[in-house]
Amino acid sequence: MFDAFTKVVAQADARGEFINAGQIDALAAMVAESNKRMDAVNRITSNASAIVTNAARDLFEAQPALTAPGGNAYTSRR
Repeated sequence: MFDAFTKVVAQADARGEFINAGQIDALAAMVAESNKRMDAVNRITSNASAIVTNAARDLFEAQPALTAPGGNAYTSRR
């Protein structure tokens, strides 16, 4: 399976043509869109600990029975 760059080059090569400006622009747009996705991934990854901590705190505030004896989050090691 080819990535987008290899596919464009292989198709142009098979036709005996150079890569045209439209194809280069399409690849550049794909890279720009990919960079936006990577920024989102990096932001989530760098804040993962805080996201999980805040979610757990909010859950246990809303459902205090979870940490009570018999609750799913109750630990026997106290």
